[in-house]
Amino acid sequence: MDDEPIDDELLGLLKAQDVLYIPTLAVYEGYAEVLGQDVRLTDIERRYGDPQIIESWRDFAVVPSATPAREIAKRRAELQALIPIQRDNLARVHRAGVTVAAGTDAGNIGTLHGAALHRELELMAEAGMSPGAVLVAATRNAARVFSKAPSFGTLDPGKLADLLVVDADPLTDVRNLQRIHRVVKAGVVLPPRAIVPPNPAYVVQRQVDAYNARELDGFVATFAPEVVVTEHPGGKEVARGHAGLRAVDGKLFRASPELHCEILQRITLGSTVVDHELVTGIAGRPQV
Repeated sequence: MDDEPIDDELLGLLKAQDVLYIPTLAVYEGYAEVLGQDVRLTDIERRYGDPQIIESWRDFAVVPSATPAREIAKRRAELQALIPIQRDNLARVHRAGVTVAAGTDAGNIGTLHGAALHRELELMAEAGMSPGAVLVAATRNAARVFSKAPSFGTLDPGKLADLLVVDADPLTDVRNLQRIHRVVKAGVVLPPRAIVPPNPAYVVQRQVDAYNARELDGFVATFAPEVVVTEHPGGKEVARGHAGLRAVDGKLFRASPELHCEILQRITLGSTVVDHELVTGIAGRPQV
């Protein structure tokens, strides 16, 4: 329901028939961003989104299209015009007491599996739902999509021990659901990375950002404890382990207050990230 405001008659039917309403607000936003090559990923989308899918969205800018640019711009504008109608309809449906369930219709261009749910929850809150109502939509009500009597979705005796443990209160801000501490699946406690490893490009970018900020602890934390740093070319060992990295780069950070790394090109393939970097501000040396 996105092309016109929902009317009272339809609202009454939805409530009378106990229809589950899944707004999928993130879909049109995702399409509009990709078509306009203005993708604005949330932190959790950058961290856990499929890197190959994200990279494929760049094809709209580099692959010749049979669709003229003016048609793409027109379609983007049409999608953007529908977004306020979607949000207003969700607000009306929720106020009318219709059961709202959270979902994303992931797989559409610009909508990532898993990670996009958090953006959907943000949009639902922006549409006027309270954090508590959004949380219910993402748990109890979402479970009802699968069954009239689901074995998950609420904390009740006899139900599956599937839990999300977060580091902050989601009832004050739904974005706190992104601060995932542990996942409990069928009673087994798991760290997030045991379920979905972080996007390699996200980890590498965190390293670059910490380098540019000369924030030594954050920089070292992006490396494995058994890290070995070597010169290229030649392969001479520069540092080994966190202690070695901290010694070498700590000295560099202290001596080079203007240190800065610019990524000229990045290639991501599976778990491998190759950066072509331009580093300036190294004390006593030209750019590298």
